[in-house]
Amino acid sequence: MGLNEVIAIQGDLSPQGARVNVAPTHKLKVFTVSIMAAATVQLFVIFVLLAFLTFILKINFGTQIGYILLTCIIGTLTGVTFGTCIASVVKAGEGVKVGLLIGLSMLMSFLSGMMYDKMKYIVNTKVPILGYLNPANLITDCFYSLYYYNNHIQFFKDIILLCGFTAVFGIITYLVLRRQKYASI
Repeated sequence: MGLNEVIAIQGDLSPQGARVNVAPTHKLKVFTVSIMAAATVQLFVIFVLLAFLTFILKINFGTQIGYILLTCIIGTLTGVTFGTCIASVVKAGEGVKVGLLIGLSMLMSFLSGMMYDKMKYIVNTKVPILGYLNPANLITDCFYSLYYYNNHIQFFKDIILLCGFTAVFGIITYLVLRRQKYASI
């Protein structure tokens, strides 16, 4: 969703982007509104999934549903801003941007143990810093810490790191987009 939002405000990639760039609206405002719209749509889908799991499949999430919702919100914002960062930094066509985004997402998912369960242990023992630099790993750690630990120390460490990634991705995207000028639209 984030990648699509950046493509939609880039004047050389879409007709909508050309219209946005000649409008007298500040790019930070346009960027913020488009990101919030994308995150809202993404969150709606995630909340529908959680409702389906809870009410239709009768999966019990226990008493920590608020922490699960917080993880979903922060994880969504991180994912959307990651997509915007990739879309703004990579200077190639839409297909290359989508391919790179999917490839990086799959690599992060693999390294976080979502495809091979022992990979998370391998990464944590061999290259532990990689676990902290991987947003997908931080999201899975949030859920693991809610399930396995009695306190929320690790959970909030992961949430803070995810918020940091969200801020970094958003700032990088804004810095790249604000410098873009088009000679003719």
